[in-house]
Amino acid sequence: MKKIVFYLLTGLFSFSVYGQRLNIKKIEQEIYLSQHDAATLDSICFDLPPIKNSRNLIHIRVSFINQVVDFFSENGEQFEAILTNRTTQIHRRIAHGRPGNYTKKKKKIVYQKTALDEGGAAQIYTALISSNQQAFPTDTLIPGWRKNFRNCATYSFEYKIEDTCLSTSYFCTKGQDDTIHYKTIIERNVELIRETFHLDSLYQFFESQLPNGYSYPRGNGVFLYKLTRREAKKHEKETTKRAYSETVKDTIDNLLNLALTNKIKDSILEDSYCINDFEVTINKKGQVKKITIPKYDKPRYNYQIGFWDYFEKKRDLGKCKKLLKEKLKNCDLAFLELHYEVKRGIIPGIESVFEATDPKIIYYR
Repeated sequence: MKKIVFYLLTGLFSFSVYGQRLNIKKIEQEIYLSQHDAATLDSICFDLPPIKNSRNLIHIRVSFINQVVDFFSENGEQFEAILTNRTTQIHRRIAHGRPGNYTKKKKKIVYQKTALDEGGAAQIYTALISSNQQAFPTDTLIPGWRKNFRNCATYSFEYKIEDTCLSTSYFCTKGQDDTIHYKTIIERNVELIRETFHLDSLYQFFESQLPNGYSYPRGNGVFLYKLTRREAKKHEKETTKRAYSETVKDTIDNLLNLALTNKIKDSILEDSYCINDFEVTINKKGQVKKITIPKYDKPRYNYQIGFWDYFEKKRDLGKCKKLLKEKLKNCDLAFLELHYEVKRGIIPGIESVFEATDPKIIYYR
């Protein structure tokens, strides 16, 4: 049992979403030992009271990664169902200008409740009871149930039928052996719930209402980042540039390779310092605008290499850059009538000393 206490600052914001409420609760998270279990935290954070306190004759709760379905009945005949879509809104403050270097993570929880089809709720209840799933043991009591998986979903079922309360959970059903007969029944009932209530579509609608500029976990190690309007505009522009670059890159690479192998090849072969990658930018006039050293290949001073080694590496890169400029200064691509600037990578080759290719993309984490 996880023992976590959340200090909640419940400045509750609500947005009108086709008659539904998108609730956002601000959390300042401090982790200390506490007696709060997951059910209590669900009650505090997502307005999901423990079903043992339910006043209904029948109350069943099924929990997925980011969704919880409650269906209940006061008399055992007429059923209601409510879906709670939920997620965590994560804002990462970047420190020192480097992606992946975070000084602080601010989190908010976001949830939305939606009424579901009443006829579907009765159908699900009938399927669960007829399959006798409420009598199944939890996964830790099933012989041969494997737990050695990462990033795999857990399905949780809670039952209150008259005065009897039961709770079971099943980790990674898809990874279990087909000889475990509980597996087939559980997966069939889960799929029935998903299809009957169109849970995937409803979650996509929920995601479409989430505020932009934040990350949201989707489970199984996957995150959704929602672009801001400014970021989306920039992304669209970059996508257009990349698509255009694909149409001209082969011609540019061929001409660059021709220029790279035609001049002062022998002098470069004699110099051992030309072993780094470079990036060349071609402007819209078809001229070489600049030659730069990618961030991942720039020399960095540290106590291990010493000042003189660092200085010599910078000097060697400068010489190599000068030779490249000499080779490419008369490379004229004006006839291509480029619509955008195009960037190409220049890497050390085996036969031709240098080769033009796609620029490398290095992600710092």
